[in-house]
Amino acid sequence: MLRKVAIALCQRFFLMLVSSQVRDPKQYRGAPRYFFFDIDNTLADAWPSFLIPWKSQQERVASLAVFMGMHRWVSSLQQYPNNKIFFITARSYTTWLITRNWLRSNGLNATWSNTIITNSPEEKLGIIRQTTAPGNHVYWIDDLSYNHEHGEVRYYSHLIERIKETRIRYFGASTIKHINQS
Repeated sequence: MLRKVAIALCQRFFLMLVSSQVRDPKQYRGAPRYFFFDIDNTLADAWPSFLIPWKSQQERVASLAVFMGMHRWVSSLQQYPNNKIFFITARSYTTWLITRNWLRSNGLNATWSNTIITNSPEEKLGIIRQTTAPGNHVYWIDDLSYNHEHGEVRYYSHLIERIKETRIRYFGASTIKHINQS
């Protein structure tokens, strides 16, 4: 019961956090652009780490290598004031601090207000939708894949189809692979 309450509180916190940062496009020169970057298998080379026994989830997260192609893209976007960068990942809520520290140790401007942990990939969509007001440009960069460590990559196809029904511009696995190989 206590675990369910804690999860619900975390979900509400991250939803309110993003909602509080949505800007009215009429109040700013140029339309705000919101970029949501997944971490595992997008910014971080995560799947090989699941093949190794770790003492803790925190130790595993801290050990991840960064994809330099995606790192360069995020770093270039962070230079423009109309770009709001969020890092969003489906992990245990207990990994929030180590996740933020990992981003910062890799030279990314991760703060308490732009590092978001969700319980599931589906929850990411609910949070990201908070920024889709008319005039806002919203970009979601996420491979939305799983099962790498078992040799057969699978995708959250139902979620990708739901994203296509929104105003969110989605960049998936093939685009991420191209960026990370450059």
